[in-house]
Amino acid sequence: MSSSVDPVEANLDPVEANLDPVEANLDPVEANLDPVEANLDPVEANLDPVEANLDPVEANLDPVEANLDPVEANLDPVEANLDPVEANLDPVEAKEWLDSLDAVTRNNGDRVSSDLIRKLTDHARDQGIGLPAAITTPFKNTINPEDERVMPGDLFMERRIRSLVRWNAMAMVMRANDNEDGLGGHISSFSSSATLYDIGMNYFFRGTANGHPGDLVFYQGHSAPGMYARSYLEGVFDESHLENFRREVGGKGLSSYPHPWLMPNYWQFPTVSMGLGPIQAIYQAHVMKYQQKRGLVDHRDRKIWCFLGDGECDEPESLGAIGLAGREGLGNLHFVVNCNLQRLDGPVRGNGKIIQELEDHLV
Repeated sequence: MSSSVDPVEANLDPVEANLDPVEANLDPVEANLDPVEANLDPVEANLDPVEANLDPVEANLDPVEANLDPVEANLDPVEANLDPVEANLDPVEAKEWLDSLDAVTRNNGDRVSSDLIRKLTDHARDQGIGLPAAITTPFKNTINPEDERVMPGDLFMERRIRSLVRWNAMAMVMRANDNEDGLGGHISSFSSSATLYDIGMNYFFRGTANGHPGDLVFYQGHSAPGMYARSYLEGVFDESHLENFRREVGGKGLSSYPHPWLMPNYWQFPTVSMGLGPIQAIYQAHVMKYQQKRGLVDHRDRKIWCFLGDGECDEPESLGAIGLAGREGLGNLHFVVNCNLQRLDGPVRGNGKIIQELEDHLV
């Protein structure tokens, strides 16, 4: 629409006259025009949203693109899908930093980039710059696909064996309770961690063959049925042992939990009541390192594996001595936490962020 009439001078209502403010070179602020009602693009018209009292969210305005100060405009960064950190960050400068980090990683590798970030963090602390109190990683696989190693075994056969072990563990507990009411037993702990144990037994845990001292494994107490079920397939136990689960009197049954006194040729450590396994593992690793450093015992590359559950981490003993492991640098100790969101008295608290919560304690 073209007109020789100056809408401002003629006191014309641009909306009522269906006038295009941009085409007529109309100043929306001077004409007291509502940019949202007139369907005006604030960025294209070079409109100052703050001066025009424009609601950036209602007008679908990109605060960063329009160089809008969210604080001055009383903008809600969350409602506008605006990153509060980026709102006060120069995007050009931020891109330069990111490009620099990418270049370091590309030319020198992940380790150098990690060291650079650590050095930068230390420098920020020296300058009194506030940093996050806790550092957690995203809820995802922390191993890049290109860094994952190919499983050397027969995956289909291993899965078949794992399915049989799961089934036998469940059948053993169910049959025991069917024969004698109130006997008890646990199924979910092993069912949710069967793959963890399977991988450990097939590829990581080392025995005493060829003169090696052998690794030490603290099994989660409530996963004992799975250990018995696997031993049954290996021929260590026969069916009569499984039929006497939790009725070990007379030497023909199987104890409820790992119990070296009742089964001295089978279990190494007692790990029940819950929490005993983790605290034992920490001090076992500490003593072994002490012996190794002073030449008392040659443990070589012997490792300690401790399996526990996320609900078990609430027990005071589970994480009560974790600071010792960190201070002493117990690299021979490995915690494997099965996060199945289950506890004896209900689900693990919260919204599924238990992995990040435990990472804050253990990493």
